[in-house]
Amino acid sequence: MYTMYNVKFVGIGPEMSENFTSWVNDALNGRYMLFPESDESNVQIDIIVAQIQASFDWIKVNRLRKKHLQSKLIIIMNEENLKTAPIAVNLNAHSLLLNPVRKNTFINAIKTSVEGLGDLPIVREMFLRRLLYGEVKTNEELEQYQTFSKMDSIPNIVCLVQGADGAQDFIENEEGRRVIRTHLRSAIKNHLSLWVKDVYFVSFPRYLAVLFHIPYVYKSIREWDQIRYYLLKLIEEIQKEYGITLHAGVGSVYNEPLNLNQPYREARKALGQSISEGSLLCFYEELTKDTNLQKCIEYISNYFHEDLSIKKVANKVHLSHTYFSRLFKKELGVSFVEYVTNIRVKRAKYLLANTNDTIESIAAQVGFNTPNYFSSIFKKQTGMSPSEYREAHIITVNE
Repeated sequence: MYTMYNVKFVGIGPEMSENFTSWVNDALNGRYMLFPESDESNVQIDIIVAQIQASFDWIKVNRLRKKHLQSKLIIIMNEENLKTAPIAVNLNAHSLLLNPVRKNTFINAIKTSVEGLGDLPIVREMFLRRLLYGEVKTNEELEQYQTFSKMDSIPNIVCLVQGADGAQDFIENEEGRRVIRTHLRSAIKNHLSLWVKDVYFVSFPRYLAVLFHIPYVYKSIREWDQIRYYLLKLIEEIQKEYGITLHAGVGSVYNEPLNLNQPYREARKALGQSISEGSLLCFYEELTKDTNLQKCIEYISNYFHEDLSIKKVANKVHLSHTYFSRLFKKELGVSFVEYVTNIRVKRAKYLLANTNDTIESIAAQVGFNTPNYFSSIFKKQTGMSPSEYREAHIITVNE
């Protein structure tokens, strides 16, 4: 099976893009697909070629890098921008080339970048990512990938791990991911090796996916008490040793590999619930099955930026607000107000880290009446003011 490489150019002008496309073709013998800079699909990019002309270009590259953690990054810049070159090191760039770029130099950078992409762990991660996205459609394709990646069994459990406030840098950092991988492999080897032979990891910008295969005898993850105990033990060990809090969401058991995207979606919902209610571990199978409450949660997710009251939401499902309040607290473990506030703060974090919108604008976008009230609630929840959070979570360049 021939390997195809997905390539994306960032900040490359038309004339230079034409040359680079021709050179990529020479380097990879035509085995590539070129994705436009505007493409926002979930396709994993293998090689990013980015030109840096201004400080803000580093922010664009950083965001793209977080989305495609396994990609090889080739940076191109003019000599006058070299003072920002240390950022390339922080982003683990494969190559840094100065304009004007020579053909042989560029081709060599492309060729050496794909050498690492042939590593077995990376091949496995690419395969599993495609399964999680539902991009593997046939059993024939599944068998080809499984043979190529040398995997004896396909995972039937998906668990997502994400850092809590103050710990997100840990989970987004390769060293932090290495720590989690090491601790989890150790826990499985020492306590679960009779049932779990292999564990695999897929990196995403905000969380780490942990995949493994449990025996077919277990039709429900809730039947397996050991998994709950050792996942909580793992979270507690990392909290004790590194002083950070992790949240985990676990999907249902799916023994059909082509449907692995379903437990991935379930794990995302369970992870979101874990973060919203402040619990360390949440199983999708334990989420509320109350249809009225499900409708309300969906309504809150879509309209959290509006002036929401418990009466307004309860009316949507024709329940009294007193009964709805009790039901909400019983099923989700937090009050209606706490839940809505958590959703708003979570969205505000994203906007602070990924946009240039003012704090006043973000406060309005997520449903707070005044910037002062927003700042007060945000600091109470995160321990940082909105401006402090932005400074800590967005890449900056010293002029």
